[in-house]
Amino acid sequence: MRRIGTVPDEQEAQTFRDYLLTLDIKVQLDRGDKGWAVWVYDEDHLDQARQELATFLENPQDDRYHSAVDVARRKREEELAEDLAAQKRTIDLRRKWDRPLYLRMPVTLLLILGSIIATVGSEFGRELEPVRNALTFTRIFEGDSNGGPDYIMWARKPSAIYGWQFWRLVTPIFLHFSPLHLIMNMYWTYLFGSWLEQRIGSWRFALLILLTAIPSNIGQFYESGPQFGGMSGVGFGLFGYLWVRGRMDPQFGIWLPRTTVTFFLVWLFLCMTGLVGPVANVAHVVGLISGMAAGGAVAWFKRR
Repeated sequence: MRRIGTVPDEQEAQTFRDYLLTLDIKVQLDRGDKGWAVWVYDEDHLDQARQELATFLENPQDDRYHSAVDVARRKREEELAEDLAAQKRTIDLRRKWDRPLYLRMPVTLLLILGSIIATVGSEFGRELEPVRNALTFTRIFEGDSNGGPDYIMWARKPSAIYGWQFWRLVTPIFLHFSPLHLIMNMYWTYLFGSWLEQRIGSWRFALLILLTAIPSNIGQFYESGPQFGGMSGVGFGLFGYLWVRGRMDPQFGIWLPRTTVTFFLVWLFLCMTGLVGPVANVAHVVGLISGMAAGGAVAWFKRR
């Protein structure tokens, strides 16, 4: 930073500073014995700034200097807005990673813990009572129909909708029917959750879980009935969100590797062939579409 001269009057010094700002020359004013000293930050602008100062001191009342005040004010407002936007996009990773895991990604950990408890408590879906009956899309009941006293029936109407038991719109995601089913879903839940929850915040991440879980569960229920479960619809939803938003919003800062995109798309179509056994394909497709729509909507809104 170099000093280029002095302006006697404070108001004139501020006007000159604003005029230089319109020329993209940033200066600092310091009070001195004979007025206000003008210091230029960038030495590449020294010669131009000295010449402009000499011209200004000859006629500080020139209209071009006073008309520059409003231009400089708008320029400062734009710079301030850009700085604030940059601060919002900046993640203090040191502060985030210094926090315990349960504070960094509480929703992700609750999803994993809830899935383990529900799956083990229902003996991988084999025990209908009490855990599975509390979490399925539709309640079950026992009756003395033609099948005898131990005959198991599903309610004809989904309790999640007609029984005002709205938690059932979400809770089937916690049920898994084999160790491999649980391990695979929890792996992707942890991986995508650790990226997303720390990037968009816990409450937005929780909302994204609802936006992918509810449509995928409803779609699967009306396709196959209430005997389904698993986090895979949500997993495809998180994949779709990351895939679309990463492509549409470069400032988001998360891009899925091509290998991950290829894996999910190949796995989606492989499941549809029936080669991997009974799979909730509708939940996969609806979850994927829901996540892609959410990611696209957020990216579009950010652009606007």
